[in-house]
Amino acid sequence: MKPLTIDNAMRNAHRLARAALLVTTGLGLSACLLGLGAGTAGEVAFEEPADGAQVVSPFTVRMSTADVTVEQAGAVREGYGHHHILVDTELPPLDRPIPADSQHLHFGAGQTEVVLDLPPGEHTLRLLFATGDHVPYDPAITDTVTVTVTARRAVSFVEPSDGARVTSPFTVRMATEGLTVEPAGTVREGHGHHHILVDTPLPPLGLPIPSDDRHRHFGQGQTETTLDLPPGEHTLTLLFAGGDHVPYAPAVSRTIKVTVVE
Repeated sequence: MKPLTIDNAMRNAHRLARAALLVTTGLGLSACLLGLGAGTAGEVAFEEPADGAQVVSPFTVRMSTADVTVEQAGAVREGYGHHHILVDTELPPLDRPIPADSQHLHFGAGQTEVVLDLPPGEHTLRLLFATGDHVPYDPAITDTVTVTVTARRAVSFVEPSDGARVTSPFTVRMATEGLTVEPAGTVREGHGHHHILVDTPLPPLGLPIPSDDRHRHFGQGQTETTLDLPPGEHTLTLLFAGGDHVPYAPAVSRTIKVTVVE
């Protein structure tokens, strides 16, 4: 072994510095390459309901994002996309489009708020962000909450059925679940009366329902009525409201289509 002289020490130090520079450069390059494949670092969250919440169905779900931007489905752009909610199911594969069914709910119009109607019991909700082609980010941008539905409120048309062909005038029978029908006047939680909307969308939920040919009131507590409509296809929406004719919010409603034949 050569003795350690000043010249040798300087040369050794120079070699060590070069080696350190190469190692540092290599690590930096590797980090850049890894970063390119690491996906977008964004976050999503359930603003409402909170994890562990007890809710009455239907209930409102509000979704938020951080470091990603919500937009309508279609275009695929890094850092952009839209929400999906998975109901009582695990995350799907992250390299293919998310299925679309009753357990995989898509919000491709860019929605950040939705109303869910689930049966009583405990449910797991997973929020999953995906690009415009419905393919999730990898790593997954997701959030999970567990909620317990303590009761469910619903209305339904017993008769006619959705898609029915009827001769006018025809009988309409209405039913409720988790609600009590009573005459208008008194405002009590879980109580109220029916309204039928004919060929018109839901009115504002914070105001009394109008009273006209398109907004039929059944303030005496009726659960059966007769409608006389002209021939053609019609949309009927059953909407429940309190004793002051103000609808529940979220809306407790049911919509069907019928065709009146001559």
